Amino acid sequence: MMRVLPEKLGLTGEEALDVDVMDIKCSAIMIGSLLSTKGFLPAYHMNKNHWISIVLDNSIPDDQITPLLELSYDSVAPKRRKKHPRPKGE
Repeated sequence: MMRVLPEKLGLTGEEALDVDVMDIKCSAIMIGSLLSTKGFLPAYHMNKNHWISIVLDNSIPDDQITPLLELSYDSVAPKRRKKHPRPKGE
């Protein structure tokens, strides 16, 4: 999460106040769909093919942000290796 100047996000006609955004990672197909919704912008300072910025101005309800945040976390979190039981005698 970060605070960014509106012009850095391509927003025009906004007040001079900074905008709070959160970058999340998601699939390119999902990004294409989300960008057509108010409150979602191309990622700020990230690869725009895999990341998207969510404007945190209450235009997007928390119950829509939470699953996206969980998907993002799952895609970047270190993968846990499954422990395989060792055969007896080793």
